[in-house]
Amino acid sequence: MDFIKDDDALILYKRYDNMMNNLYYGLVEHTKFLTPYEKKMVISLANKYKLYYQVFESHTNSERDAVYFSTDPFELEAYIYQDFAAVQIRKVNDKMDHKNVLGALMGLGIERETVGDIVFGDDNIEISVTSEMADYIVFNLDSIGRNRVKPSLKDDVFLEEVKLEYKTSQIIVSSLRLDVVVAGLINLSRSNSKKMIQMERIKVNHQVESNPSVELDTKDTISIHKHGRFIIGNILGRTRKDKIRLEIKEVK
Repeated sequence: MDFIKDDDALILYKRYDNMMNNLYYGLVEHTKFLTPYEKKMVISLANKYKLYYQVFESHTNSERDAVYFSTDPFELEAYIYQDFAAVQIRKVNDKMDHKNVLGALMGLGIERETVGDIVFGDDNIEISVTSEMADYIVFNLDSIGRNRVKPSLKDDVFLEEVKLEYKTSQIIVSSLRLDVVVAGLINLSRSNSKKMIQMERIKVNHQVESNPSVELDTKDTISIHKHGRFIIGNILGRTRKDKIRLEIKEVK
């Protein structure tokens, strides 16, 4: 378990390791909503114990998913409609963003792992939640920021399919080291970039990374505290001084 750097992830690892180790034959168990890093970790545990597993994805581009596992083959749809639900909220205005919605939900005192993805359609906001929290949210969430809201349960457990939007740009960097790329992304000096990383304000592929010298690759996701989330795109070539011209996709 030395490869797990995040304390919360370590607690989660131990929880599901114990659950899988003591799983009764034929019983189907599941996680709550996991980050991509946590999902990968749980799937590695399922493989370790030679279990069957399936992933519940609330929509095509889902980020937070749940993993089901069992000693025997099983049908996923026999379980997801009793374990998960979707809450729907009418959009009041375009200022209601992911941060506002998640903040309002956390303000109800619920655990982050009970809330999955939040998607914004043309008219509605849809939230994937565990079924045990669905009614609580519907009856207790009455405002998001200064906006009054009236949530309701969606008939389906799956969220509306939405196309992710990115703001595409380019940066020029001397290498693909994390501290170098972070400095280029938010216009910092390399020394200040290192400090941010060492203070654990940076996540790489949804895992806290405190090593400034980690080498990045295309498709890696970098989350920077208070600055947003960025995806490393293609390497577009090199400059005359042999620096790397890098495509960046900023998640809107």
